[in-house]
Amino acid sequence: MPRGARKSGIKPMTDNDTIRLAAIVYERGFALDDFLANICGRLAAKGLRLGGLIQVMSGIRGSRAASIAAVDLRSGRRFDIWAGPGARTTDCRLDERRLVDTVPMILAAIGERVDLVVINRFGRAESKGGGLVACISAAVSAGIPVITAVRQPYLAAWQEYHGDLAASLEPDLDAVTAWCESAAFAMSAQTVMRTEIRIPKQP
Repeated sequence: MPRGARKSGIKPMTDNDTIRLAAIVYERGFALDDFLANICGRLAAKGLRLGGLIQVMSGIRGSRAASIAAVDLRSGRRFDIWAGPGARTTDCRLDERRLVDTVPMILAAIGERVDLVVINRFGRAESKGGGLVACISAAVSAGIPVITAVRQPYLAAWQEYHGDLAASLEPDLDAVTAWCESAAFAMSAQTVMRTEIRIPKQP
């Protein structure tokens, strides 16, 4: 069993399985949200059915966003996940509790057998076992490819989570698009093969 499989809930893969989990490794300052939106647009244009979510920023003030919404890729529904300044602080930050509100919709997309699940980040919450990590495990265990992104501070936690199951990708549009298409095609081909060799029940 791969090192992180038992802890993460991902069922072990054999040598015959295609790797269906990948992370875009990026640096601080990289426009990840725009990058993922571009990737999703490319894949949708090719007819792939997407589940999961991406982030959309609005009302940029200087180097900060006035608000951030998570967009569910299957339904298009938006969730406000940005916590404004509180009584004791002027800082704005991600509201992890609101982010978790998107989990049922992502799990529903997995149940509908989408072609690919997009999890916009493996970040602080996921590194602690929270956030959307359950969605990653559910998708991979269901045989559905997952693409996510991870930054340097969370690489060690990401590695511990997946063991040796995940591929690492540079933030290159063509390379990431190609990986997503290949993983989705492999899943589809295996599904067809299982259907074709299914033995009908005897009357």
